[in-house]
Amino acid sequence: MKKSLFLIISLPFLLFACSEKRKSCADLLQGAADTTRIVTVACRYDSSQRYEVYLPGNYTLDKKWPVLLCFDPHADGRLPVKLFSSVAEKFGYIVAGSDNSANGVANIEYVVRTFYEDVTSRYSIDSTRIYAAGFSGGGRIAASLALSWSHIRGVISCSAGLPGFQPASGARAFAITALAGDGDFNYSEVESLPEQLKGTKFNVYTSIFHGTHAWPSREQLSLALLFLHIKAMQEGIVATDRQIISCLKNSLLDSVGYYHQRKNIADEFAWAERGASLLAGYKEANTFRKRVKKISSTPEFRKFLSEKEQVLRMEEMLRMEYQKAFTEKDTSWWRNEADVLRTRLTESSDGLKKAMHERLLAYLSIMAYTYTNRSIQAGNLEAARHFVSIYGIIDPQNPDYLKFRKQLAEEKYIAR
Repeated sequence: MKKSLFLIISLPFLLFACSEKRKSCADLLQGAADTTRIVTVACRYDSSQRYEVYLPGNYTLDKKWPVLLCFDPHADGRLPVKLFSSVAEKFGYIVAGSDNSANGVANIEYVVRTFYEDVTSRYSIDSTRIYAAGFSGGGRIAASLALSWSHIRGVISCSAGLPGFQPASGARAFAITALAGDGDFNYSEVESLPEQLKGTKFNVYTSIFHGTHAWPSREQLSLALLFLHIKAMQEGIVATDRQIISCLKNSLLDSVGYYHQRKNIADEFAWAERGASLLAGYKEANTFRKRVKKISSTPEFRKFLSEKEQVLRMEEMLRMEYQKAFTEKDTSWWRNEADVLRTRLTESSDGLKKAMHERLLAYLSIMAYTYTNRSIQAGNLEAARHFVSIYGIIDPQNPDYLKFRKQLAEEKYIAR
């Protein structure tokens, strides 16, 4: 059976939110971060290159600190720094986010290297504990760094997997955490990552949560960084903290039990898999592996997997049809189709199909972006206006749609 880490977070941070025991774990894993300490820094050798940085409250030059380098697809370095600040404060990580790295930047290699070199030379960095994180296109940047730079120890990739990557024999492995919403158009590549890297030395943790194409919540990102921290403990880079391991085990068991009582076998399985993945390398993981094996053998779970595969096949077929429709259908057709998808999304009581409709709308949004951008680059303004009209029907609040609409309304584009 294909391994699936179908993690669904149905309640806000259920893992730590439902009992005093979980509350104590939340205190253990979250620090009191003062986000007013996030500052904007201009790189020494190129002041046009800037980034946001958070230093732990007890930061000094007398010791070396781990660092997390963050990449947002819209060059919003402050956003991920704020999201990671609490867990960074607790475990003593520096967090920095580039304000220049973005989708479509022509000189991205220069941007990334300038950012990296300024952070690692300006602050007291532990060169054995340099990590990268990113969302969407930023996640691909983070992963590509680890694949090409040997000093990146681990990666947190949000809404992006490693499509097409086949690890060669002897390739350097690293720890990777991949997260995505079940309504994210990149959901499948994240969900399939454990199977893709099966049999390699990569340490993999994936998390699928209820959500769309966006940065995950502060709590989800905290556990992603905790996974990398646990791997550092296992490798002897930092001291093992048994309190963290014990607390994490108990909280995960509580969550498995929560869904078992409610006869939600998909989420029960997900939390059991999460425990086996997060605690891999410790004896505590055995409890979760046994639970995974037990759930996997039940008729209820096999039925769920069958229904899930049917939905994924239906989605793939619809994607192919929509690809043709982009060049064949007019805006009236798209207006009707978007209304149908939104109605099904709102009214569906089937969680798998509801997530599929979210993914299809997100997929259509990225397709509209791609066709519009490609047409502008080719100078085909008639096609660009057609595709941007479809974009507005599908995703009218998307910043990229608003940018394209404004761009195409400029006089220089009207005159061409």
